Amino acid sequence: MNRIEYRIEYRIEYGTQTSIASFEVATVLVIKASLGDTSTEVDYLEHDQPD
Repeated sequence: MNRIEYRIEYRIEYGTQTSIASFEVATVLVIKASLGDTSTEVDYLEHDQPD
C-alpha cells in the first residue's frame, strides 16, 4: 500500500518598492521622483503626468 504525504508550507513574502526618477542629464538634477509598491504601466503613466 502506497502512502501519500502532504506538506503545507506557509511563507511570508516581503515585497519590494519601486522608485521612478526623472532627471535632467546635463545637470544631473532630479526633476521628479516617485516611490510606490508596484511597478506597472499605470505607475509610469502617473509619474509622467505634469503636476
